[in-house]
Amino acid sequence: MSSTEGTRFVSSGSHEALNIELNDGLRDRELDSLEELLTLIADTKREIAQLKLKGREKTAKEKEVTLGDLEKLQSLAEQVKSLKPVNIVEPGETAVPKSASNEKMPAHKNKKELYLETLREDLATMPSCAEKTTMELLLHYERELLGDPMGSQKETVSALLQKLHDQIKEQELFSNDIRISLQDVKAAVYGSNSESAVEALGELLKTFRPLHIQELKRLVEKTKEAAELIRGKEIILLIGGTAHVADNG
Repeated sequence: MSSTEGTRFVSSGSHEALNIELNDGLRDRELDSLEELLTLIADTKREIAQLKLKGREKTAKEKEVTLGDLEKLQSLAEQVKSLKPVNIVEPGETAVPKSASNEKMPAHKNKKELYLETLREDLATMPSCAEKTTMELLLHYERELLGDPMGSQKETVSALLQKLHDQIKEQELFSNDIRISLQDVKAAVYGSNSESAVEALGELLKTFRPLHIQELKRLVEKTKEAAELIRGKEIILLIGGTAHVADNG
């Protein structure tokens, strides 16, 4: 029998993301190992059987819900065990040397640096929360794409990812959309794909804030500045092919 029979292959990033999901699930239930998970499943099954013998059907059903969650986690553990991580280049993608991609960077660098400066300003005024931590991760990867040596600290990324997961849990933000977005972030991060990480973090931010309040404030300020510039000046309005002179006094 081939040693690879029964083994499926996935990208390293996807495998790492599944590992993280498994470890997060164990930690959320205060379990230190898969052995503890299996013991808890067995104990829960015995408890359900005893509750049914005592006629406590309602409590037994509640325990069955818990058992279902535990068995899903067990299934995830088995899935991780059956998968083999490999480095995969997606169809249509080509591996581009960093030196080649960096040649295109200067044309966009000034605009990108202005964006990063705005991002830093927003971060400076925000309280600690899941949205802020997501922005800190976004800043990290944007800097990495610009070739900033400070943007390549794996310890920083790991700490921020753990902080983000804890904050989402504490703020009770775990919806299906956020869970999927967070999974995409982790897959990109552990797949060492900075561009995908930036894209995934941007999507996660959208789920946190349907309206970008800081950006709206900046647009309002620009509108006020424009109004001041034209105050008291004659403005020509072209309407339907005719010209009218308006005094904006």
